[in-house]
Order: sequence, then structure tokens, then C-alpha cells
Amino acid sequence: MKYLNTKVSSIYNAMYVFAIKIYLLFCYFVIKRKIPLSKEKADVIVSLTSYHKRFKSLKWTLESLMQQKTQYQYRLILILSQEDIKKYGKLPGYLSNFQKRGLELLIVEENLKSYKKAFYTYEMGAPLVTADDDIYYPLYWLQKIMEESVKTPNIILAYRGHYILNENNKILPYVEWMKWSEKNFYKEERYSFLPTGTSGVYYPIDSLKGLKESKENFLHICPHADDFWFKYLTVCNAFKARRISEKNIHFPIMNKGESLFEVNVGEGLNDIQFEKIFLKDLAFFRKIIEE
Repeated sequence: MKYLNTKVSSIYNAMYVFAIKIYLLFCYFVIKRKIPLSKEKADVIVSLTSYHKRFKSLKWTLESLMQQKTQYQYRLILILSQEDIKKYGKLPGYLSNFQKRGLELLIVEENLKSYKKAFYTYEMGAPLVTADDDIYYPLYWLQKIMEESVKTPNIILAYRGHYILNENNKILPYVEWMKWSEKNFYKEERYSFLPTGTSGVYYPIDSLKGLKESKENFLHICPHADDFWFKYLTVCNAFKARRISEKNIHFPIMNKGESLFEVNVGEGLNDIQFEKIFLKDLAFFRKIIEE
């Protein structure tokens, strides 16, 4: 029975993703929505990065971000490295279409992996919302997170995240955070809530202050876990975080390929990388466990 349920769920998800792709193709070829704004008037910056293995499927995420129904003016910025463009062989042809419709493309020399989505955009004078490159973001995605930012300014906001658990002043394994966070919810903001970038994270101005100065550290301590380093910086900058819904929301994945989840969670690297941050800064550790 368990196998049958899994099979049915898999078929349903595949059909759902297929339907989303049909809708996004209609948007791309027929609706062709543009982002009407001037850079100076942006209320928020939506930023994402990608790498060569996802260039073919990146268009699905970009189109979903172009279609956001929101009263807020936003800039949409994609950061790519020269290294990934070279590995792919060229820039994806569809990017020129998105650029004509308002996408801003930033090509950088240094490949900072997933950190690129914030590293080059957090000091542009507007709050930042980060997105992943393999997710479908529904029409309400940006509007809802911006509405929540008005209710609780200067708070990190996320659709998805985990509460960092400790027992007798010892941090529990990451998988325990995941299990507990699926069933529990705090309405108030906390230092011990870790936003995960998959479904989008809102960062107020100055919350990621120090990111550029800490490049050497994050590349050494947690090169594959930007969520952890962003958490470290926001706590250092005295910004708490909260989830905007009672349940974790994981929006549809448009590309079934390798991901950091497999490396960080499946191979236990999250626990190793997070422990390195604690060992580096005991003040951060105390803020987390004292809640």
C-alpha cells in the first residue's frame, strides 16, 4: 500500500508540474508580461542565481517570477558566473527575451556558487528577496511576503524554515530540526528560526551587512550552505526571523536533478558546517540556545 501511495503521489506531482509548464509556456509566448519600473523606485529586489546544469530549466522559474501579481515595484536580477556560461557553451538564448521584459542580468567573474544571489545585490538600497532557480513561484508569492514585511518590519521572513533545536545546551542534528518544524510553529520572530532559501526569503536592508567582508570565512566554513551563513550574519546584525505560515511551504520543483539538499542533508554536511560557525563565534551560539 505504501508503494502504491508513493507511486500515485509521484504521478500526480508529475502531472501537476506538466500543467504548470503548459501555463508558463502560454505566459512566455502569449502574455509576455513586462516588469514596469525604474530602478530608483523599486520596493524590493528579487534575486537568484543558477549554474550550467540548470540553465535549460531555469526559464520556468524566471517566467513564474515575471508573472507575480503584486502592488509592489520589484527588480528581478539574475546573477551568473563566467565559469558556468563557459561550461554551458553560451548564454541561454531565452535570456534575451526575459531581458527585454525587465530581467536584469549580472555576469560576474568569480563563482561564489549559491552565495551569488545575495552577494552582489544586498547593498543595492532595497530589501532583498532571494529565490532558487528550480522552483515555480505562484502568483501571490511576492505580494504575500511583502505584506508580511509591512506588518513586521526589520524581520527576516520565509515561507519555509526550521527551528534550531538544542538539548542541554547541545545543538541537535539538522534532521531533528526538520521533523520538529513540520509539526510546530511560533508566531513570534526568533533568533533560533532558520529560513531555508528554497521557497524564498525576505531580507531587510542591512540584515546581511558584512557579507562581502566575510567572503573568505564563508567559503572556508560553509561553502555549500548559504542559508547557514546568512543566518549567522542576520543574528550578528540583530535581526530575528519567522515563518509566515503555520506550515512549511515547499513550492513545486521544476527540475528533478542534483541539489544541495542531497549533499548537505543526505550526507550530514549541514551539521558539520553549522558546528563550524558555532566554534567560530560562541556569542552566536548563546543567542540561539538562550531562547
